[in-house]
Amino acid sequence: MDSLAPSTFGEKEAAKLLALGWGQGQVLVPTTPLPPASDGAYFVVCTHSCSVVSISLVRDPQIEVAEAHPVAHYKPRSDQARGRDVRKFHIPVNGARFEALEVNINVRRFVGRELLLNFKPAEFSATEKARRDFAGWIARYYARTAFPNELVGRLGKRIHGLLKEFLDGKCGRTETPRRELIDRLFVRFESDELLAGNPYHLDLMILCRDATVLEEFDETISRLFGGPTVTIDEVALTFETNSHDEMYLSELEGWIPWTDWDHLSGMWEAAIASNAV
Repeated sequence: MDSLAPSTFGEKEAAKLLALGWGQGQVLVPTTPLPPASDGAYFVVCTHSCSVVSISLVRDPQIEVAEAHPVAHYKPRSDQARGRDVRKFHIPVNGARFEALEVNINVRRFVGRELLLNFKPAEFSATEKARRDFAGWIARYYARTAFPNELVGRLGKRIHGLLKEFLDGKCGRTETPRRELIDRLFVRFESDELLAGNPYHLDLMILCRDATVLEEFDETISRLFGGPTVTIDEVALTFETNSHDEMYLSELEGWIPWTDWDHLSGMWEAAIASNAV
């Protein structure tokens, strides 16, 4: 344990951390004896607030922080602001010379929790809502849908590009990107054990916020993929579209949310990293 650590750690120290304002989403200025950070970067606390102010240093010895760089102008409709980028998230801040911080989930460090007793959060801060949004984004990162590697490889040949073209395409007279009209996307798929040389069966259910776009969605799917039910690269695809207002929870039994449907490249890059394709 670092020399700055207290000889004992308990309720008094936990109360001090709470009084100092430490918790998930708070900003920490990198300085000695904290881990080094790249030029101009800050740290944002990723660990859940309950663990940050825990009374037990044995049970919760460290916190996890992610590097974050200033963003001059915050764009609330960007993928990073809306939590649709699985790797980077924009947190709006108050009291800084910039409007937001871009958190990079791939650049994280561990910090001895007792060291926070010697620091205060940065003079600028995120709103409570922004910290809640950040917490939700972090949770989704660790709970992303895990596709079997073989299925990822097959999706990456052609289906990946067609899905991205569908999501990025404009819809209606307002020319709104279809991804912004989708409330949720659910999937069903088989495990590797059920393959036995057969096509993967992948069902996709698109829930839209507005029922008036369903017909356009169906027409575009048929044009891009060749129909609502089609086999491409040994993947048997079936599309369903519906309005979330017309769905019952019982109808979603067996379906799972596709957590990174807005950034399909995540599946493909993960497959490459694991030499799956």
